Amino acid sequence: MADLAESAIKTVTTNESLLGSLEGIGNIVLEAIYHMDCGDLRRAWIAMRRAVMAAQLAGLHRRAPHQLRGLDDRNDLDSEIMWNSIIYMERITSLLSGLPTSTGSANITLQEVTNDAVPGQRLHVLIGNAAGRVLERNQIDSSQQALELTEDIDRALIKLAGQMPTAFWRPPEFAGLARDSVEAFNETRRALSHSSYYTLVIQLHMPYMLCPSHASQRTYSKIACVNASREVLSREIALQTFNPISSSCRMNDFMALIAGMTLMLAHALSHCGHATEYLLVHQRLSDRALVERALECMPFVSELQEDMLVVRCVALLRDLLIIEQEAAREHDESSSHQGSQTYETGRDLLIMRAPFLGGIKISKGGVAAVASLRAEEGRDLSGGVSIGGIGSLRVNSPIPEPPILSGQSSGEASVHEGMTGVSQACLNEFLMQRGQVVSEVAANFDDWSVLGMDIAFFENVMRGNEGILSRTAGTER
Repeated sequence: MADLAESAIKTVTTNESLLGSLEGIGNIVLEAIYHMDCGDLRRAWIAMRRAVMAAQLAGLHRRAPHQLRGLDDRNDLDSEIMWNSIIYMERITSLLSGLPTSTGSANITLQEVTNDAVPGQRLHVLIGNAAGRVLERNQIDSSQQALELTEDIDRALIKLAGQMPTAFWRPPEFAGLARDSVEAFNETRRALSHSSYYTLVIQLHMPYMLCPSHASQRTYSKIACVNASREVLSREIALQTFNPISSSCRMNDFMALIAGMTLMLAHALSHCGHATEYLLVHQRLSDRALVERALECMPFVSELQEDMLVVRCVALLRDLLIIEQEAAREHDESSSHQGSQTYETGRDLLIMRAPFLGGIKISKGGVAAVASLRAEEGRDLSGGVSIGGIGSLRVNSPIPEPPILSGQSSGEASVHEGMTGVSQACLNEFLMQRGQVVSEVAANFDDWSVLGMDIAFFENVMRGNEGILSRTAGTER
């Protein structure tokens, strides 16, 4: 199958002489869908860039009647619908890949969506516009301007959801449906539309889920991310339970992995605060069970497709489950034994070697910026996952840190070290490292099959903390 696909790509979709028709442009879109189903978001993004270029050369982006026609009238191709689909797919792949969009000036107004359009098609158009605004937000340097745009996009998403019929948002119902039936196809599309919407909510609010400033916004964003993650995971379980060998759900696998990481990270960070601030405590066990059930559905699909990326990312999420469990255990022990010695032991430390950011640590103590990873330099990183824009990512057994003495203020240590976990010298070095490229990590970005994982997830995690690190450094001076 792979050999046939590569032959078609080399002889048809990348042949510029065959792009002078709607069928030719549609074939490029099919190539992008093929790469998505293979779990290769980077090649899908490249294919969608070529589709945008071909469509613009053909004039599909103009509002005037298009001169480009199909080769066969029986194909019933609509140039406007094709252009809308290209915008949607290009922006979604850009958002999940952390790459810029080439359709920033394109916008599809609500008036252009017919009233009798299928709700799923209407939602795709609206999500495409919202994704473009999130991509625009991600490029803003001003924190206040970014916050205002985030709130505006959030209101637009709520309005968007309200424009869909109430029945459209009901949970997927596959009982009694044949796998190859039209009803099953429509139900699958509806579930995937839900996942796309809720993934966009996660991408929008992730930077503020970890931000200590704007307490009300942080709580709102955390609840939004948690609820959206649950919705994505529940649909992943429904889709894979109904048809575990379908390749059409591979994009949903990525979205479910992002949702699982978001959910576990939200719980892990909640253990850093006071018990009264842990709003998710009653949902913790059910959320863990939801993530574990979704993970049970993924390895089987991955083994059938021989997709090592999904297998390795599933292992990474399992490790994050361990980290969250250790964080909960540490929180319970610290609450009952104040002033006792605490060490980081076991496999409860997740290390990221990130270009432009240096090192990032996620452990039972929360999220921490690591100024240097000298202790990691001599170790093998092959067990980790290389993610475009982030670098090598793995769970590691940490070196024990000095114990917390009984005479030390545990409150100050938990607040200051819980979110930053670094000294003043480390903060200064970390802030300087943001302008440096980690070349040894970038040199390992040749594995295209591994580059197709969501990078905006961890970029969003740190974007919410950049201003906090700067203010912390200024305060300690």
